[in-house]
Amino acid sequence: MFPVIRAVTRAGRDFLGRTVRLLAGERGIRQFLDVGTGRPTPDSTHDIAQRIAPESRIVYVDNDPVVLAHSRAPREPSTWAGPAPAPSSRSTAPSA
Repeated sequence: MFPVIRAVTRAGRDFLGRTVRLLAGERGIRQFLDVGTGRPTPDSTHDIAQRIAPESRIVYVDNDPVVLAHSRAPREPSTWAGPAPAPSSRSTAPSA
């Protein structure tokens, strides 16, 4: 199927970690928007950002119902407020 999927996935997670650490730690960013979040995993955006700056706020957006169901599961105490479902339609323009 896709023999390098683990390496690709790991590289993506590593990139996320480096980017959030740079933005929260060196650039002082405290608000993050994570679009197309996927299922919650260890070292998610909020885990990394809040480890560096506990006051950080993160909004997760995804339109997959399975992802939304998993994100509503109980989590460790944090400032987690829950998921923001993405709009079901890509276009809100009125039809002609």
